[in-house]
Amino acid sequence: MKTTACLLMLLCGAATLGYPQRTYTEDELLHRLQQGDATDRAIAITYLTLTCPSQAFDPILAATGDEDKIVRERAVRALGKFADPRAGPTLIAALSDPDRSVRREAATALIMVRDPRATSALCRILRTDDDADVRRMAVRALGCLPSAEAAEALEDALQDPFSWVRSEAATSLVSIGRESSVEPLIKALQDGDDQVRAQAAAALGAIADPRALVPLLDVLRMHPYQPDPQVIIALGRIGDPLALPVLIDILQDKRIFESIRAEAAAVLGRIGDPDAVEALVQAVCSSTDMIRGHAVTALAALGPTAEERLIAEALASEEAEDTRELCHVVRALGTLKAEGALPIILAIHSRRGPSHDIGKACTLALADIGNAGLPDLIRLADLDEDSAIEAIAGVRDPQAVPGLIDVLHHEDRRIRSSAADALGAIKDSRAVPALLEKLINEPCNVSVRAARALVAIGPAAVEPSLALLPAAKESPQVFLYYVLACIPDPAAEQVIATVMDGRDEQEVAADHTALIKQGAYRLRWPLIISLFRAGDRQMANAFLSSNVSALETAGMAWGLLHGYDLYPVLR
Repeated sequence: MKTTACLLMLLCGAATLGYPQRTYTEDELLHRLQQGDATDRAIAITYLTLTCPSQAFDPILAATGDEDKIVRERAVRALGKFADPRAGPTLIAALSDPDRSVRREAATALIMVRDPRATSALCRILRTDDDADVRRMAVRALGCLPSAEAAEALEDALQDPFSWVRSEAATSLVSIGRESSVEPLIKALQDGDDQVRAQAAAALGAIADPRALVPLLDVLRMHPYQPDPQVIIALGRIGDPLALPVLIDILQDKRIFESIRAEAAAVLGRIGDPDAVEALVQAVCSSTDMIRGHAVTALAALGPTAEERLIAEALASEEAEDTRELCHVVRALGTLKAEGALPIILAIHSRRGPSHDIGKACTLALADIGNAGLPDLIRLADLDEDSAIEAIAGVRDPQAVPGLIDVLHHEDRRIRSSAADALGAIKDSRAVPALLEKLINEPCNVSVRAARALVAIGPAAVEPSLALLPAAKESPQVFLYYVLACIPDPAAEQVIATVMDGRDEQEVAADHTALIKQGAYRLRWPLIISLFRAGDRQMANAFLSSNVSALETAGMAWGLLHGYDLYPVLR
């Protein structure tokens, strides 16, 4: 009520209901609730529900006994919004209200209040109430009150004449997960409604009882071209290798939706049986990207057997005219971090040469393998192979940090830049000193990559950056201020606030043209911080024509950070 948003909601609600367009204080609303007519009382409850003030709880609680059914319905709904345990007995009593809307709202409110004392009353109306919506909300509420009594009522609800009640009952049994529910849920797998069958399968998967294995497999056999993903997931949670033949058939059947085949691949990995390796390798070679990704993840869970089979497939595919299959297998070996495959990957690269597809697949695989593949990756980069230089930036192995720090000193600027990118992605604080050294001593395009890596590493880079700031030359100071401006840290923020001297970054960025004219050199540091925090390409371009070295450096740096090639204006 005290916020602008609430006032607007009150105005909109009043306009919708045809009520005078004005705002009300909580005291006025409470007076209308206690002294007004039925319309006033209903509207007052609706408005009070927006903020749920504590002083409104008791009057709303009393309103659940109102003679008007609309007032009772809104009062019961409001108690759900309060979610106060004191409302439990009143809501239980409201489950016996003669009006179905009140009973439905009472069951709904108990989802929020979660009073265990309501279990018996909810079970009663679930079995006896003639309104399907009331029974459906009772099912939801019982799912939030796990107990043997609730489970038995929900199991009975699997026979409800309305499918949405049966579906909700199966869903609620997921949260209870009682083993005695297995047999009723198995029967629900034969339900005529797709959603009921799916939720029953999900519940059986949550319970993961082996008794459900054969019935779940029977469901898949009955619907060979439209297998239910929930049934597949449930089989993965049960984890019995007897499911392998059916799951492999689903994976290999091109008539089935791609997403379902991908789920089958993932489940084969969860079951973890080596007999699935052959089918998963074939999926890596010939399937779509979605299926291939799940198949590779599954193979990673299967260990050395999968690695050996992929190496054999790589050797078998090496002479094939179509290189796509070989590329997929090589990339899969990288994803599996198959250090044993390093000689094979290097041999393939050597025999095929640095062609676009094979060369890139090999170098990316070396990057994925990480520390063990880094020396070979550097060797290929030394041959001036672009794909290897790019791949260095994709190394994500924390064990590779010392090696990447060494690469920061490589003679090739592009390789140094890629190493900085990789260190930023790994976010290991051990790299901070080496990255700061690059920030201070390198040309702009390497310094910017080092600065971006330091920002990615975060607060660990702040104190060392602050230590270097006073003695640094002007150009490195630009990058140090970028680091400090972009890392959320109290010490960094204190330095930035001192430099800004009360100026707002947004305002400085918006008025940068006038400020540059007033005194570009004097205001260079507030301008630079504002560029990094709130600037745009127009501001960066203005810096490049400012004839102030620090601003020109900042403009070029902003361009490199945002993917633009920006250079100072030649004079």
